Amino acid sequence: MCSLNSYYNSHNIYFLKTGYDEILLDTYANFTSSQTNALFNVNKKDSVVNVYLLPNDVADGAFGGIADNIPGTAMIMGYSNFVFTDATFPHEMGHVLGLYHTHHGIEPGGCPETSTNCTSCGDYICDTPPDPGLDGGNVNANCVYTGPTGYNPDVHNIMSYAPFDCRTELTDDQFIRMDGIISGNAYLQKCLLHPFISGPESFCTSGSYSITGLLSGMPVSWSATPTGNVSITPNGYNVTVNRIFDATVTLTATVSVNGCTIPLTRTIYSGATPIYISTIPNGQCSGTFQSYYLENSIPTSGTGWHWSVEYLGPNSQIFINSSNSPSTYVDVSGGGTVRLDYTDECGNAQSTSVTVYSPCHPLIIYPNPADDNITISLPGLGEQGINSKNLKLPSGNVFADSFDLKTINIYDLSGKMLLQKRITDNHSSQIQLNVSSLAPGVYIIELSNGNAAIRDKFVIQR
Repeated sequence: MCSLNSYYNSHNIYFLKTGYDEILLDTYANFTSSQTNALFNVNKKDSVVNVYLLPNDVADGAFGGIADNIPGTAMIMGYSNFVFTDATFPHEMGHVLGLYHTHHGIEPGGCPETSTNCTSCGDYICDTPPDPGLDGGNVNANCVYTGPTGYNPDVHNIMSYAPFDCRTELTDDQFIRMDGIISGNAYLQKCLLHPFISGPESFCTSGSYSITGLLSGMPVSWSATPTGNVSITPNGYNVTVNRIFDATVTLTATVSVNGCTIPLTRTIYSGATPIYISTIPNGQCSGTFQSYYLENSIPTSGTGWHWSVEYLGPNSQIFINSSNSPSTYVDVSGGGTVRLDYTDECGNAQSTSVTVYSPCHPLIIYPNPADDNITISLPGLGEQGINSKNLKLPSGNVFADSFDLKTINIYDLSGKMLLQKRITDNHSSQIQLNVSSLAPGVYIIELSNGNAAIRDKFVIQR
């Protein structure tokens, strides 16, 4: 069972052995493939995947293991393939959960897979390459493909017929298919357990947590990481977590079953849950203003909300729509920082801040359309001019410390630079640029300081 889990646990699929019984019938002592359908109906249990383990190998050598269907409810395992190899059991479980052979394209009922039909042919999965069949000497003892040219199959895939020792993995798309099959299959849904850790998202002093949806009587050990932020008092499927410091903590219940371990995890917060502010643009530019909705991540977890402008950049304006609500709208020209003060759910005074800026710049190009000359104007700079430390422009989501204009670049729409003017010592709020060398058309003008830039379009028409 541990070996089976090792192939599936990376994608949070775990298997538990729920019990066993014996079939004391001489009829199946020397089992042949002709008895397959009959055995699948003997002592069959509901709400589990039935695994029939034979006392010997299949007498006629027809298979080492076989599932009753794809997807299915049961499988038969020959003794040697169950006991002496690790590959067959997870292979047949893959069939039960909806996976076909990677070489299904050459099997009866299949169609050959190409680079364009991977969802409708082959094994219906796109990250498993076409497979011509990996038995019959097509893979050597070093797990190197030696078969027909034109193929590059995955010799390590569990659902192939490569040698047992080569089969070690399943792909992401195979797990996606299994998840979809399990979700849509009524019988497999009955086989599922959905264990999880229940309890509060956060606590001020202590919180009580428990495992829900797990079979009873399984040993459980509890832990919390990082250590030192909380203490825990475990009691079987239950645990009490006590706050030492405010911190985000991962609570883990490690369940021991069939000699294997299954970890269940839950992220919790000791102390009040921290609040985060999302900045959501609200509409388009209005002049130099951009409107934003500042959304509180947990609007019901505090009281005494108060929004204020914490920092205002040079030549900037920020207007707060509603200063005493959990979330609010702001209108921003330039940029700065908005602060939210509040009392958290544990009664402590808290604050958090968010930076907002307007990408709406005051760049004016005239005439537009132009003939031989254009004038570039940046209103509001006054006497300090375009080459000013007071010109603040956005760089990513924050404001550059300064925008000391260095170059004006002109590009065509393909991004090719056609013209560049270097700015050395200009203290005017306007710059004239001769564009007579440019053919009629649409161009992009860029004002750059080497790190950040503002851009706009203009037209030359003659």
